Amino acid sequence: MQYIKRYEQDAICKTWEVSADIVYPHGLSQLKKKAGGGYSEIGRAKCEWADKIGSCLHLHKNVSPSYQYFIDELEKEF
Repeated sequence: MQYIKRYEQDAICKTWEVSADIVYPHGLSQLKKKAGGGYSEIGRAKCEWADKIGSCLHLHKNVSPSYQYFIDELEKEF
């Protein structure tokens, strides 16, 4: 919870690193340790998060201005 409380929506930050501290067992440091300097483990974890998060998103209920801009632009194209 400490990481969620400190996260500022739409802030420029290290988003995936913050996400790792929130969702990965024992946080970012453990993920980096498991990855051993390689990217494949980190990439795999990020893909798993995207799948899980994506199924929970409600496109038009998200109040993030940048997200709504993104959705609006996608809808213009499709």
